[in-house]
Amino acid sequence: MFILGACPPGPWPTDDAQVAEALAFAESDPGLQAWLVETRSFDAAMAGRLRSIEPPADLLDSILAGRRATPAPVPRRRWTTRTVLALAATIALVIAVPAAWISFSQKTDAAALRKDAATFLSEKWEHDFDYPESSFPKIQEWAAQQSFHARLDAPAALAKSRTYGCKVFKWRGHTATLVCFVPEGQSQVVHIISVDRSALPTDGTASPDQRQLAKAGEWNTASWHQGARSYVALTQLTPETLSRILAVKSL
Repeated sequence: MFILGACPPGPWPTDDAQVAEALAFAESDPGLQAWLVETRSFDAAMAGRLRSIEPPADLLDSILAGRRATPAPVPRRRWTTRTVLALAATIALVIAVPAAWISFSQKTDAAALRKDAATFLSEKWEHDFDYPESSFPKIQEWAAQQSFHARLDAPAALAKSRTYGCKVFKWRGHTATLVCFVPEGQSQVVHIISVDRSALPTDGTASPDQRQLAKAGEWNTASWHQGARSYVALTQLTPETLSRILAVKSL
């Protein structure tokens, strides 16, 4: 895991014997293979986000103009163009990364849940679990015994799949759960986040056999209500594959 996790996004280095050996080992271990696919997907998304950040075209002139207009009380180092651009890019990164998480709209509907769930998976979650467990029925029992007494459900195909575990976190003041499934025959994980249905207004997806399919950032998603909970599934699988796994009709 250390060797594979240290490789940057992009093609694997074909001339590295240790990497080749690690890849061969990962192919023989379904759990390690699923972790590798998810990790590489996350690394590629973060690299793409970093590459997309560019300082404004007039930022250098604005910074230098302000510096000339304000006499320095003490001698300062000479700023080069490269230094200014590097600082500007760093500031833009610090602002941009948390902005998507903290600047939520006030609406609490299915669309807001999808958007926030995508941000949580891509930027906030540290891939840890409060209850690591490969059996979904055991996760259901564990959740029912917690203080929030959540009854977690999942589509039949996923309920029989292997899981990584359950993570509990707060979403706009409500207790939310994340369960990560590994559908049989698939290389991508299906993440399902749920909250108490009272956290969202009724939005026309009350029937458990109907899902709203939508794109949220880098994720393909499906959202629905069932019982007292509202759910959103997020995955890198295609919408068609996600629909087939959920085995339901979309709105």
